[in-house]
Parts: sequence; structure tokens; C-alpha cells
Amino acid sequence: MKFFVLFVFILLAFTAETVESRNCGIKAFKAIMRICPEGCTTDDATLPTRVCAFALTNEEIRDGCCPDE
Repeated sequence: MKFFVLFVFILLAFTAETVESRNCGIKAFKAIMRICPEGCTTDDATLPTRVCAFALTNEEIRDGCCPDE
């Protein structure tokens, strides 16, 4: 029984972390699409991760995604 309780606790901890990460990814995608509605003109696949990890400003997102606009 103790193992089951511990297992459920660990499972919930990892699940909560995943949902939070997913929410950040969705917010990052929405921010990128709001700033660059035509999509990114660069091939920077790390931009959504950097938006989440470093809280990039709108100017930094624009420079990383669509610098020509």
C-alpha cells in the first residue's frame, strides 16, 4: 500500500510538471503568432523553448522569428 501511495504521488508530480510545460509552449506559440502572424521566416527551432525559459521580449521574439517585418 505504501508503494502504491508513493507511486501515485510521483505520477502526479510528473504529470503536473508536464502540463505546466505544455501550457508554456502553448503561450509561447500564441505569442510568436501574435508578433509574427505570417509565421517564422527563420529556421530557429529553439525559439519556443527560449521564449519559455528566458521570457523573451516582443522585440527578441521578432528578431528571432521574423526579423524582416
